[in-house]
Amino acid sequence: MRGLILALTLTLVGSQHLNYQPDFKENKVYTYDYESVFLGGLPERGLARAGIKVKCKVEISGIGPKLCLIRIHSLEAAEYNGIWPRDPFARSSKLTQALSAQLRNPVKFEYSNGRVGNLMAPDALSDDGLNFYRGVLNVLEFTLKKSQNTYNLQEAGIDGVCNTTYVLQENRKANQLYVAKSKDLNSCDERAQMFTGAAYTCQCPACREKNKYSRAATTYSYKIKSSHEEALIVQVDVQELHQFTPFHEVTGGDTIVEARQKLVLSDVEKHSAEVPSTEFRKRGSLRYHFGSELLQLPGQLFKIKNLESQIVENLRYLVEHTHERVPNDAPSKFLRLVQLFRVANDDVYESVWKQFSSRPVYRRLILDVISAISTHSAIRFLRHRIERQELSDLEAAQAVLVGLHLSTPTREVIEEAVPLYDFAAEASSRAKEEEMVLALKAFGNVGHPNILKRIMKFMPGYAPGASDLPVRVQNNAVMALRNLAKRDPRKVQDITLELFLNHRINPEVRMVAAFVLLETKPGLPVLVTLANAMLKEPSMQVATFIFTSLRALGRSTAPDLQVVASACRMALRILSPKLDRPGYRFSKVFRFSMFRESLMIGMAAHSLTLNNVGSIFPSIALSKFRAHFVGYIGEPLEVGLRAERLQEMLAKRHVPDSDSDSAIDVREVLKTLSDWKAQPSDKPLAAGYMKMFGQEIVFGALDKDSIQTLLQALYGPEEKIPSIKKFISHLQGGVGTQWSKALLSAEVRRIVPMCIGFPMETSLYHASFTNVAGSVQAQISPTPSSDFRLADLLNANIKVRSKLTLSMVKDMIFVMGTNTHLFQAGLEAHAKVNVNIPMNVAATLNIKDKNFKLEIPPCSQETDVITLRSKTYAVTRNLEDLAATKMTPVLLPEAVPDIMKLSFDSGSASSESDKIRGRLSSEIISTGNIYSAGQSSQQKVPSVRSMCFNASTFGAEICAEGRSVNAAFIRKAPLYYLVGENAVKLTFKPGSSIEKIQVTVQAGAQAAAKMVRLVKFEDAETELASGKEAIKKVKKILDEPTAQTQAITCFGILQEQRVPEMYRLRFKSHLNPDQAASSSSSSSSSPQSGSSSSSSSSSSDSSSSSSSTRESSSRNSSSSSSSSSSSSSSSSSSSSSSDSSFAHEPNFLGDVLPPGLTIVARAVRSDNKNQGYQATAYINSAAAKVDMQLVVVQLAETNWKACADSVVLPLKAQARFRWGKECREYRIEARASTGQISRNPAVQVKVSWTKLPSWIRRTTITAMEFVPGIAFLMGFSEVYQKNPSQELVVRAVATSPRTINTVIKAPGLTLYYEAFPLPFALPVNPPPASQAQEVTAWNVLPEISSLIAREDQSTCEVREENFKTFDRVKYKCSFNKDCNLVVAQDCTAHPKFIVLTRKVNSRSSSREVYINISSSSIKLSLSPSSSIFVSYNDEPVLIRSKIYQNKRENIQIYRNETTVVVEAPDQGLANVTFDGSTLKVTVVSWMRGRTCGICGNNDGQKQNELLMPNHRLAHSCSAFVHSWVLVEETCAKGCKLQRRYVKLKGHPVIDGKESTCYSVDKILQCMRGCTPTEKTSVKVGFSCFPKDSAVSLSDWHRSSDRKHAAEDIVESVDAEIDCSCTDDCSSS
Repeated sequence: MRGLILALTLTLVGSQHLNYQPDFKENKVYTYDYESVFLGGLPERGLARAGIKVKCKVEISGIGPKLCLIRIHSLEAAEYNGIWPRDPFARSSKLTQALSAQLRNPVKFEYSNGRVGNLMAPDALSDDGLNFYRGVLNVLEFTLKKSQNTYNLQEAGIDGVCNTTYVLQENRKANQLYVAKSKDLNSCDERAQMFTGAAYTCQCPACREKNKYSRAATTYSYKIKSSHEEALIVQVDVQELHQFTPFHEVTGGDTIVEARQKLVLSDVEKHSAEVPSTEFRKRGSLRYHFGSELLQLPGQLFKIKNLESQIVENLRYLVEHTHERVPNDAPSKFLRLVQLFRVANDDVYESVWKQFSSRPVYRRLILDVISAISTHSAIRFLRHRIERQELSDLEAAQAVLVGLHLSTPTREVIEEAVPLYDFAAEASSRAKEEEMVLALKAFGNVGHPNILKRIMKFMPGYAPGASDLPVRVQNNAVMALRNLAKRDPRKVQDITLELFLNHRINPEVRMVAAFVLLETKPGLPVLVTLANAMLKEPSMQVATFIFTSLRALGRSTAPDLQVVASACRMALRILSPKLDRPGYRFSKVFRFSMFRESLMIGMAAHSLTLNNVGSIFPSIALSKFRAHFVGYIGEPLEVGLRAERLQEMLAKRHVPDSDSDSAIDVREVLKTLSDWKAQPSDKPLAAGYMKMFGQEIVFGALDKDSIQTLLQALYGPEEKIPSIKKFISHLQGGVGTQWSKALLSAEVRRIVPMCIGFPMETSLYHASFTNVAGSVQAQISPTPSSDFRLADLLNANIKVRSKLTLSMVKDMIFVMGTNTHLFQAGLEAHAKVNVNIPMNVAATLNIKDKNFKLEIPPCSQETDVITLRSKTYAVTRNLEDLAATKMTPVLLPEAVPDIMKLSFDSGSASSESDKIRGRLSSEIISTGNIYSAGQSSQQKVPSVRSMCFNASTFGAEICAEGRSVNAAFIRKAPLYYLVGENAVKLTFKPGSSIEKIQVTVQAGAQAAAKMVRLVKFEDAETELASGKEAIKKVKKILDEPTAQTQAITCFGILQEQRVPEMYRLRFKSHLNPDQAASSSSSSSSSPQSGSSSSSSSSSSDSSSSSSSTRESSSRNSSSSSSSSSSSSSSSSSSSSSSDSSFAHEPNFLGDVLPPGLTIVARAVRSDNKNQGYQATAYINSAAAKVDMQLVVVQLAETNWKACADSVVLPLKAQARFRWGKECREYRIEARASTGQISRNPAVQVKVSWTKLPSWIRRTTITAMEFVPGIAFLMGFSEVYQKNPSQELVVRAVATSPRTINTVIKAPGLTLYYEAFPLPFALPVNPPPASQAQEVTAWNVLPEISSLIAREDQSTCEVREENFKTFDRVKYKCSFNKDCNLVVAQDCTAHPKFIVLTRKVNSRSSSREVYINISSSSIKLSLSPSSSIFVSYNDEPVLIRSKIYQNKRENIQIYRNETTVVVEAPDQGLANVTFDGSTLKVTVVSWMRGRTCGICGNNDGQKQNELLMPNHRLAHSCSAFVHSWVLVEETCAKGCKLQRRYVKLKGHPVIDGKESTCYSVDKILQCMRGCTPTEKTSVKVGFSCFPKDSAVSLSDWHRSSDRKHAAEDIVESVDAEIDCSCTDDCSSS
């Protein structure tokens, strides 16, 4: 029984749980020893680190229920800067004093069950001091659960609310509990952090999922002892680790920041704590409070005593020391100014501005600093300056753009920025359209949701009247959504998708909306919706744009686009494969992307073209670049160009005057059309913009006014351009200039708290200071008169002397460490770029004499032009002891192990291993081994690479040198290659002594007089004779049967390859031997010229088809041999025949002709010796052949020469470049000729070479490695062929007017492309005999251009019962009545021509044609004699002559057999041909997409041919033709028709209700007083209303809603086309 009782007793005792919840009792003081350590650097030992250590006593006492008091005293601070872990911490007395003074005030805090509540502290305690207290109290924060030993929870702490894991272990014998707590600081619900400077980049979540660029974790080890009275925290050890890498976290290398805490209980005393009488105010919770961290820049630590005086002092230093050359510390001083201005208030801004605003250099510097501050106060300061008109337009633009780029778009900044943009729009003196575009660009830069409502006012479908805005305005409104999409992609998706699916919107606007939509990375449902919509898309432009967009996006390799890329590939399966190869003139998208996962770095290039089928040039072209780095995506550059009227300007050779009103205004004629809408014609000739990081910083347009201003400046009198005259006067007197620019282009900062209460900052800064200083003076002879014009400079002698120096210093700083206003410690990587470019030149220009002269002084001293240095330091700074600032290189020479210094001992390896290990340790650190024995010191001696180019001829030597001492010997990681010291510099060194460098360019008759050395060639007959003997021996070997057998055997191997048919086809040159011989003999005096031309002509055949070195035999046997056999043997013979080189050495033209151009680059010496180079150009032209030669020689008597020869024939050209000794060492030749392949016109270009320098061969081999990949992206296919090793052949076969088949044969590579689309139509058919001209060597290119332009014209044909549109669609319907019918017209707002026709008699096929062109009115009609009568402005012409010309307007009328032709190409009409019944209208190429009438809009799209004047599509051909009938007000002129809306008979049921329907388009009806005699059925759309609420027909006529009414049903109704009328008929 006793045993049972004892067992029960022990069981009860064991079942009792001890209380481990810590608590601080009242009337007790708990004293702890506290130590916190911070260290930053690389993880490996033996490298330099920097850090701070703080030791102190911490007293905690209970002063009330759940209320405690904490006090810190006996504090000691020490700094660490040295090799870790060899060097010790060094005590800092001044830092100790500063921290002790900051922490003298105690803090009250709430504490219960291990939870720290509110903190209360006096106002005297700074935020930094309170954060240190938070670091101590954070140790006391933990959560105990009695029922679990392992658990997870989200726990609040100094670093926010983060995921925390607990593991509990109890030692019951010792009444102790061990708690292990770990926090994942990357998994926090509410992370305490600050992130600035990346507002114009966006995060890449997919990149961060693959790779954690920054990781952080904290571990806590608690030892808690329980007693009957209380539970005490006996000891706590804390370790926190932050690691960061810009590359892959596994292979890229990383930097670390480590923080440690140790809290050990030393004493417990029973007495009441002394509570100060100071007022304690609530100061928040345990969460870290950010205060002045952003005001303190890393790398900048200094005391601020008198703020304004320090600002003025730094301003003066920068201005005075950067006057000529920028010092190395200029960017650092600029950053110091930025920090001072951020601390300053508005009063200091105003005071400094008032003091220096009148001094230009100071003024520019102040604006640069204000822009870099990027705070609410800075933006407000700029707004006030602009409102008071204290800044020029350029100053305001620069300051605002830079300031908004660096600032975070908060609500306060937006409130300040919007008035700036409104002011810019209101102050603009441009047209209304330009003001709208400017405002939309400003809104797009802001990218804030508050701007959305302003943007929507310009979007079609969202605002009334927005559809009538210019397309350019609508496009800019859609593009303004792009920055907003980064904040709210779903909202932008909804808007852009609705815009895209609305077919009533202009196709160009829809494509821009699709572009913005795809930038939002839509999901699969949206992409499938796009693809399905394309199945019924009427516009091929839109369809091809969507197809190529999805295809390009589907090929992306960027991590953030993988999901949308997969969805795009699925959506592509819905679309037709016919869209895979659209023509050049269809809109398309290209994308090239590359992402290296090993570095987690990627880049992408994205370009798109929105094309107009009628133009070679795209209407919109856009290219942008994306970059992935450190988990963020940025778009550093984007360039856009709009060139809608550029082709028109180039074709017409002058700027179209779209605003001129002709005497016969076509617009008055068009008023009779129903709701006619003109296309805008006052578009800019070209417009462009440039964006950086999503911000549009540059944009402009070239319009008619800009060109007129330029022409006025060139040819106008001085009174209208006084500024130019003033500028030239100043230039003659000498102008001294000094311009400087300071720029903070990047400031990216991430600040997070550490467990010790100090902030940890990772930041990147990029600052630069640029200065241009010097003087410029000009001398103009004769001196400009009072009525001076710029054109007078063409006859003057101008001499300009400049002495300028460009100096620039760039600083890039990366910091990872702690940064407070008292101290800084951590890792700093500094990169500095110095640029120093002197520009001391004297130039003389005489345009009249065709002379240009340039003089440059010699290189007199060694000059470092560009220098790049980078070095990584461990840095400690202390505000109280700035003299003790220490910057230790992370990689010291003594830190690098060198096994070459270690001795070898032949004793036992096992017994001596410890000694060797100890010996290594003694050299580096006191404990432990640092590196493995296999890591040797390759980098002990700096890696130095240098390369010099000795330009001794011009007295200079250019050297490039690279030096590197990095940590790659520790670990082959990208980051370790950057750590250490790296330097690259480009240096100019003085060479031989010269006085100056002189460059002279002389053209024309005086070119020979400027020659310094006579050009002549040595006789090479002996060398040629030996060469002929060698050729005979080679031919003898080739004629042997063995050689032929080998060639056939090789061919058999090649024949097995599957080669495209077009590759095997034979190329025939257009020139036969007789033509070639005659053409060459007529233009050359050489007796060998005939044979040369003959052999060169046959070379084209031999290159592709001839199978023997004997040309005649190959041609005779080609018909009997297979085509594959002939094509194969060409490869084997091409290198041995005369085709591989010029058959003879052409005569040197300098023997018979003076040079036409002489260029001499000469180094002037004191001994007058010739030193330098001379280039002379010669040309010998004739109708059949043009010979050109360029010879470069040294001025010294040497035999080195460089020769370039070219011969241009009407259908053939050849060129050659040789250099070396007498131009015989190296040779490259090229031949181009036209011909036929399989009866299709073709062009062949062949490039061959012999011996080449080794560097050219190496470069070519390297470049060829990239060719297959680039060719694949362009759509080429590859086939294996054994090609000659020294030959490149390109063949292009015109298979249709707009497609060619292309074959490229290179050494080791054969590429082909079938049906390659062209941007223009080729003239595959011969021109008419009347238009054919003799082709000569001089006019071959202009003639080809003329043929291409003629082929690109469009023709419409109107007959009795049918007509064929410009887009070659034929319709069988007609309108043969007395009313005029619009055949074709210029459909812009200011039309230049209109062509009308009307039936003379309904019983005959004859008709009349009226052509209104500018101020001319032309009438063509059939006379009683069956000839065509022509009147010009009501005056008969072509009566006594067959041609009539108006040279002023370039109008020509002439007879051609039975037809009359009218030509007005400057007005858009290529020709109008009329034979009495058939009318043909041909418009020039730049009129594509700009016409209307029954001939269509000429846009290449057949789906929209039936476009009526109101831009609606007709439902039938008859309705379409009727819409282009010109009705009259009375029937006096013969037309008895009018247009009226009609009511549908009956009441159809719409949506379940009987409805009354009215036509949305007017149909032809007889005038009042007329009765119909003939009707025809037309299909018309009707808009319906409920029967009981419908308006009357008369009200529908007056209603404005009918213009935008939707069609509910389409029905056929009768249109009246012929009437019988009384005398008083009218349309009223």
